[in-house]
Amino acid sequence: MAQRIAIIALTCDRIDEAFQTWHHNLKDTPYIVYWWDNSQVQANRDKLAEMAAHFGDRIVQVTNNKAENIGIAKALNNLMHVAFSLGHEVCVTMADDLIEVHDYPRLLVEALELVPNAGVSASPPSEGSLRYERQSTNGIRWETGDVIGNWAIPKTTFDAVGPLPEYYGIYGPIDLDYCARVRKAGLLPIYRSDITSRHIGTSTPQTHAYEKQVSLNDSWPIYSQKMRELEA
Repeated sequence: MAQRIAIIALTCDRIDEAFQTWHHNLKDTPYIVYWWDNSQVQANRDKLAEMAAHFGDRIVQVTNNKAENIGIAKALNNLMHVAFSLGHEVCVTMADDLIEVHDYPRLLVEALELVPNAGVSASPPSEGSLRYERQSTNGIRWETGDVIGNWAIPKTTFDAVGPLPEYYGIYGPIDLDYCARVRKAGLLPIYRSDITSRHIGTSTPQTHAYEKQVSLNDSWPIYSQKMRELEA
């Protein structure tokens, strides 16, 4: 299963949180990690590169050399294009502020395989996420709705639905938009209900806090328009 799965990791100026999540989530797992760094402070980029070097050849940095934030969707799409082109069948995201249960990529891919019509699977954050009616299929506890957190996205879904929406800028309701498109394609966005992730860190780095808030404020009218178009 290890060769089928690729982890796609995104960082952005969070040093302590990235150190914790990488060392916890990657411990005793075999997966290759394709990494994009959106950090805008060169010193932070250097520290994260030093951290990544400790993991050896399993970390593949897929990024330009500019200290810029190209946004969540564009970065993850770039990583998925690379991973899928190299033969991986499923990409599992690794945010820099979510602590997961051991070997969560395997558990999320297992849910994709055992829940009929599952298009993406996610581990629900332990706090602040809307939860849905639990179901059980083939020994997997799951629920369907608008899912957030770290996702497993198979190439079959990526091909059927397309890439993550980049029209929100650096930040916005990317996950909600994609869940709607997954459902439009006749698939289910699901949580694996028997695991959770834990959010760490308390604030957005000051390097991009303002532009993140501006992007988020601007994104909701775009989201409303895109959902109207999808339902038409």
